[in-house]
Amino acid sequence: MDKLKPTQFDKVLQRIKNNKLLSAVLLLGMFLIAVGSFTDALTKIIAFISTEPTRLEVTDILVLPDKEGTKILDIRIVNNSKETITVSRLRLKVFSFEGKMAGFSRSKSYSPISAEYSVNLGELRAKGQKTEISIAHDLESGKADRFAVVVGMKNLKSEDHYAWKLDTELVTNVGIANGPKVSIDLP
Repeated sequence: MDKLKPTQFDKVLQRIKNNKLLSAVLLLGMFLIAVGSFTDALTKIIAFISTEPTRLEVTDILVLPDKEGTKILDIRIVNNSKETITVSRLRLKVFSFEGKMAGFSRSKSYSPISAEYSVNLGELRAKGQKTEISIAHDLESGKADRFAVVVGMKNLKSEDHYAWKLDTELVTNVGIANGPKVSIDLP
């Protein structure tokens, strides 16, 4: 049987095998590439596993009386992360609505409010309906803050009374921060 004539690749491979220094350099290079790839993959796996939900905590939401026909949602937040978190929206979702209900709760707060926004609840009359309030609020790492949302209803008559129970969510650049349920009644 005739031996096959070696190809150009076979000749180069044979030269590498015969050169111990070149073989060692190639093995070292392959080892370093493998270690680098493994380290990168391991870092990504650890980051994926240890990814926490948003570390913005809604510590409290108070419903405060305001001028006639409106209430204030006093929203208190703490940033427990190592980065600045931007709050972009507040979502309110109705989980209960009643009309013609009188009375409201009163709360007091003495710390200053850093920003104020407003929302009209007049269109929210059924369970599951939602509204979003645009917010531009940055909170640095390790800081706490408060902002207010003035809640009202257009064309509200003094003899009318409405009550909502709402789910609250803050939409941020790092995810959703769920707040407590709040009860609001107007006027």
